[in-house]
This record gives sequence, structure tokens and C-alpha cells, in this order.
Amino acid sequence: MISLTLRERRIRRILIGRAQAAAEPSEALIFYKDLYWAVPPELPTNSYPGNGQAWSRELATRLYHISTYEHEHGRPLLTVFVVHQSDGRVGDGFIKMARGLGHKVDDEQAFWAAGLAAVVDFWSDADPTRTGDALLERVMGELQVVRSRLRALEATIAKV
Repeated sequence: MISLTLRERRIRRILIGRAQAAAEPSEALIFYKDLYWAVPPELPTNSYPGNGQAWSRELATRLYHISTYEHEHGRPLLTVFVVHQSDGRVGDGFIKMARGLGHKVDDEQAFWAAGLAAVVDFWSDADPTRTGDALLERVMGELQVVRSRLRALEATIAKV
């Protein structure tokens, strides 16, 4: 399982706060550069926005780690709120990352809209057991996969 750096935990808290405060999913959106500046950067000052793409790669890495962390804990992809200022949409990296984590993405726009709603729904729920339940459901699902693979292996060995 992935663990988050201090900067990643701070970014995650910002995104959770936006999800909890949003009456509508679109109210939780935040631009990449605004999120970058919301938490003090770890890069040298010559890598800040306006000075090349190093800041973009650094933030993309942080967002990937946060999404992976959320996925491993059975929660919706929290980084769905981070969008380009030019068009108000997530970057191509978000969709690629989601597919890499095993999400089925047939219609990118529909996947994004559903993700926005799922994150707001999840984090605005006042039930404190929901986050633990999400992780437990994920673990139980993985145990089901292991059990079915063991049964298939047993069947193969029995034939030998």
C-alpha cells in the first residue's frame, strides 16, 4: 500500500474539505495552479509555475499518489476535482491513471461527472463509519479474488 508524503496529505485535506463544503460537485473544482500554490511547494523556486513544466510534473505525481491511496482504501478518486483553468476539465493523466487503477472508462465525460458526484457524496456523508466500511469492502473483494484463484488452482492440481 502507498503512503502519502506530508505535502500529499495536505493536498488531500484540501480536496476533502472542498468535497465536504460543496453543495454541488462543480463547486469543489480547483485549478491545478491554485492547488499547487495552496500548499508550499517542495521544488526550488526556479521550478514554480511560470518557469517550465517541473511544477506540473511534481503536482501530477502528488495527485497520482493521492488517487492511488484513495483507490487502495476503497474510496472514489479524490483528485477528480483538479482541473485545467483553460477548459475546466481534468487532464488526460487523470483518465489514464483511472484506467490504470482498473476503472472502466468508456465515456470520459460521463466517468468524470460520475466521479465528481461520487466524491462529494462520499465525503459529505456524516456517517463516520463510511470510510472504514469502504476499506473493508475493498479488502473483502480482494479476498474473494484470492479465494476464486485458489479454487481454480486446486481444480488444476486435482486434474494432475
